[in-house]
Amino acid sequence: MLLSGKDFFSRSRILMFLLPFLIFLGAFIGSYLLKKTYEMSFFFKVSFFLLLLLILLFVVILIFFEKTGKSILFISILLIIFLFSIVYRYIQADINYKPEILSSLIEKYPYFIAQVTDYQGEYEKYSKSAGFIISFTDGITFYSTRIPVNIYCDSLSNVSSDQLLVFKSSILKRYCITGGKISINRTDIFKILKQGSKFGKLRVKIKEKLYNGLLKYYDRWNAASIYAIITGSKQFAYQPLFELYRKTGTSHLYALSGQHLGILILILGIFSKNPIFLLLCSFFYLAFAGWQVSFLRAFFSLFVAYVIRYFNLKPKFENSIALVIFFVFLAQPDQILSISLLLSITAIASLFIIYQYSEYQSSKIIKSIFIPILTSLDIFIFQLPLLLAFFGNVNLLTPLINIFAIPLFTVALYFAILSLFINPFRIFSVISSGFFDLISIMLAKLSTFEFSVIEYNMPEIICFILMLILYFIHSFLSFYLDRKYRFLKPGIYKS
Repeated sequence: MLLSGKDFFSRSRILMFLLPFLIFLGAFIGSYLLKKTYEMSFFFKVSFFLLLLLILLFVVILIFFEKTGKSILFISILLIIFLFSIVYRYIQADINYKPEILSSLIEKYPYFIAQVTDYQGEYEKYSKSAGFIISFTDGITFYSTRIPVNIYCDSLSNVSSDQLLVFKSSILKRYCITGGKISINRTDIFKILKQGSKFGKLRVKIKEKLYNGLLKYYDRWNAASIYAIITGSKQFAYQPLFELYRKTGTSHLYALSGQHLGILILILGIFSKNPIFLLLCSFFYLAFAGWQVSFLRAFFSLFVAYVIRYFNLKPKFENSIALVIFFVFLAQPDQILSISLLLSITAIASLFIIYQYSEYQSSKIIKSIFIPILTSLDIFIFQLPLLLAFFGNVNLLTPLINIFAIPLFTVALYFAILSLFINPFRIFSVISSGFFDLISIMLAKLSTFEFSVIEYNMPEIICFILMLILYFIHSFLSFYLDRKYRFLKPGIYKS
C-alpha cells in the first residue's frame, strides 16, 4: 500500500512529516494572496480558480489512480494537501484594502457596517475585539467587503460577539493616508443593528462574577493574575508583572495551554474519568476562553490522545503532530501562523519525545531530576529560532527558570482554582498568594541579569530552515526510541 512501511523514510512517515510544513506554507501563500486582494469581486474569481484547480487535480488522480505509480500518486497527494491549504486559508476572505479604494467608498457611502467576531483580546483598561467591515451603505445600496478591523472599548461588556454595528464612514479617513490596520472605537458607534450572541453575553457575566469573587480573597495584583490565567484575559493585568514574565521567558505560563487543561482534567477527574465528559467540559472551557489558539491546540491534543487510547493505538510522532496541526488549521485557519500556535506546537513536539524516553526509564533519579531538566532544555532549543525571528531577543536562563517556575506556578494555580469553590479560613487563597508572590520575587531578581540576554533578529528563511531541521531531528529520535525499546516494554502505550 502507498502508506505502508516500517522504515524511517517510508512514504507514510514522509507524508505525515511534510504535512505540517505544507499546511504552513499553503497558509502563508493564502495569506499573501489575501493581502493582494482588495475587492470581493476579485476574491470570488480567485476563489473559483483555486477551487477549480483543486477539483481538477483530485479528479485526475481518481481517473488515473490505477495507472499511476506509487511515487506519482504520493506526489499528487502532497500537491492536494498543499493546494487545499492555500484554498482553505484564502476563502476565509479577510481581504486587504487599498487607501484609494477606501477613499472612494468613504465619499460614496456615508456609513459602514462592522461585524464583531468571537476572537477577543483584553488588556489593562481596555479590550480589543476582532471584527470585519462587511459592507458600506448609503441606506439604500450596499457594497459588500470583508476588511478585518480591531474594535476597541473600555470594557469587555460593551462589545459582544456577533454584534452588527453601524459607523460613519468619515472615521476611516485617516487610514486612507496611513494605510495601516484599521482600528475603530465603540464610542464612534452610530447604531447597533444586532446585539451580541447570548453565549457571548453569558461569558461576559461569568468573567465579571469570577473577577469580583477573586477580589474577596486576593489583592488586586494576584486577583488580576489568576483572572488572566483562568480566562486568558489581560483586562485587569498589572503590566510590569507581565513584563517580568516576558523578560525571563516564562510568559507562556499565562497563555491558556496544555498546562491549564491538565489541571482542569485533574480536577474534573475527581467527579468522572469518562473521556466524553472530560472532552465536553474542555470544549466549553475553550469556548469560554474565546477559542484561544494555544488552548485549541491543547484541546485537539487531548482529543487525539483519547482516540489513540480508545482504539489502543501506538502513537507516532509525525502522525500525532500532523493531526493536531490539521485540526487547528480547520478550526482557525487565520491563526495557523501565529507565534502563539507555533510555540505551542514546538512544546508539544518536545514533550512527545521526552514522554517516549521517560516511559522506558526505571530510575527515579532520572525521572525526577534529569527528565525535567531535559524537557525544559529541549523546549527552549526547539523554540529558540522562533523567539529570535519574532521577538529578536531571548534569555539564556529561561530553561533553568522554567524548571523552578513551572512547578511553583502549577501549585499556585491549583490552590487558586480550589479557593474558588472551597476556601476554609482562606487557607487555599493564602497558599496560592504566597506562591504567586514567591514567583514574582524570583522573576524580579532574575530579570536584572542582563548578561544572559542575547539579541539577534533572525531572518525568517533561516528560522524556517532551522525549524525544519529540529523537527526532523525530533522525528528521527522518536523513530529511534521506538526501534530501540520496542521489545523492552510491550504494550507501554496502552496505559
